Amino acid sequence: MKYFTIDAENNITLHGSRKEARDSGAKVFSTEEQFADAIGNDNQRLLDIWNSLPGVKPVTKFANRKTATERIEVCKRAICRVFNPDLSGRLSGN
Repeated sequence: MKYFTIDAENNITLHGSRKEARDSGAKVFSTEEQFADAIGNDNQRLLDIWNSLPGVKPVTKFANRKTATERIEVCKRAICRVFNPDLSGRLSGN
């Protein structure tokens, strides 16, 4: 399983282990549901995260929260394919 963290600046990081992710001090997630819990109810934050991802078409709103988390989950899976699971990788939200 892949473990990610998201910090207050919306930096999403892929970690090599759950312990490494937990030791980072940021919110840990590995599923779409955990990601939604990690970012809370801030819909603007979802927009900010989406619009900061490289290669995506910027949006001004999502149809609903589920659509937003599903889209970001697709990006997360793409990140997993890019990074070696033994290495940490970072996707900047800025």
